[in-house]
Amino acid sequence: MRACCNQSPVLDMTLERELYAAAMAADEKLSARCEQRLHEASWQDELDKMKQVVDELDTKLEYVRDRVARQSGLLRMSSILV
Repeated sequence: MRACCNQSPVLDMTLERELYAAAMAADEKLSARCEQRLHEASWQDELDKMKQVVDELDTKLEYVRDRVARQSGLLRMSSILV
């Protein structure tokens, strides 16, 4: 019996096709994931801007509440004095 060291050309072509198909599928998955990340990044920018606006409004609201509380206290004091 003779030992066969080389694979047949048909088997080599089949393996090559399978490897190519697997590489193409992996490339498609990578492309889809990269595109998804691009969309997520743009939404993240929008979310960061919204968060900044909400934080600013929250700070202003706290200032207004403090001011109203002070004015309310002053009105009570002036009504007591009158």
